[in-house]
Amino acid sequence: MATALFVCRQNAGRSQMSAALFEQAAGGRHRALSAGTTPADRVHPEVVAVMRELGVDLSGRVPRRLARELAEQADVVVTMGCGDECPYIPGKRYVDWDLEDPAGRRVDEVRAIRDDIARRVGDLVAELDADRESEPALSVQLYSVREQASADLPATLARLADIGLTRVEPFDLTAGPPALREALIANGLSAPSAHAPLSDGADLDRIFDAAATVGVQTVIHPFSPPEQWSSKDGVSAVAEAIVGALAGAARYGLRVGYHNHHWELAAMPDGRTALEHFADEVGPEVVLELDTYWAAVGGQDVPVLLGRLGDQVRMLHLKDGPIDTDTAAQRPVGSGAMPVTEILRAATAVELAVLEFDDYAGDVFEGIATGYGYVTGLARR
Repeated sequence: MATALFVCRQNAGRSQMSAALFEQAAGGRHRALSAGTTPADRVHPEVVAVMRELGVDLSGRVPRRLARELAEQADVVVTMGCGDECPYIPGKRYVDWDLEDPAGRRVDEVRAIRDDIARRVGDLVAELDADRESEPALSVQLYSVREQASADLPATLARLADIGLTRVEPFDLTAGPPALREALIANGLSAPSAHAPLSDGADLDRIFDAAATVGVQTVIHPFSPPEQWSSKDGVSAVAEAIVGALAGAARYGLRVGYHNHHWELAAMPDGRTALEHFADEVGPEVVLELDTYWAAVGGQDVPVLLGRLGDQVRMLHLKDGPIDTDTAAQRPVGSGAMPVTEILRAATAVELAVLEFDDYAGDVFEGIATGYGYVTGLARR
């Protein structure tokens, strides 16, 4: 899934129409954001009128100011008349659309602008769809290179960028978020997801503020101990804690997710896994980042499990090896026993696949590069 940010001056006409038409054309495959450098109080009435002709109601949308943090979430930034006031973020794709401002124009003129935008949006969505087919959205969990990152974060990120990666998944958000953001930008990287504890007294405001600073879109709870997953009450307690973080995350414009290990795949009395019960309790507002390796260690046929969990699985952790608890035996993706091709085929709603080693006996950068090459090669077949 790609994110497109549409920017004009007032966020009351061109950018609002663009975002709405993009959402319509993308059908959930990509995400749209819009903002303005000097936002108006409301969407222009003539814009509302011509969009209603297409069954799109913009009357309730409130123009918002463009912030750097918003631009950092985007894969492509489409500007239309905002000039030098639009912030430049290294590593982002920028497109400028030369469009007339619809403010105060006749309805037939605004309709013509709308139709021009619709054509441009259709072309952009087609480009993003082609990118999605040719190269999956890949990231890497920075826990894989924790020792290297601790010693020299910018150099570590530079090596990951040299592999071809454009996204990473941090695991220690609150340890200097401005420095992390600076290092990401310097290396043309983004962090759409990150791991951070969301229960047991975690300082949620501090975590979510750090996430917003770094440009994270989804904060994922990384670990709950095995004993919490041995009973229905235990599962419910975990679900309650994660759901409790939703309101705080929403204030920062963030999503909340959950990452599993193998114990969440234990069978409950009805035969369903504890993770499936958890998914039911938290509902679709909490996304799942399925660690495919640990799910397999837990005895699951991962492609079948993905079918049961459905659209709630929006992210994957991809790793490989002999499928056992010996983390030092893990191998680069594509060189172990995991059915990677079948997993990716079954993950129909997944936005992001995250490469990871819990441990690795060889050169970890070479291992990541091997996995990256394997997964991107699958997309080109």
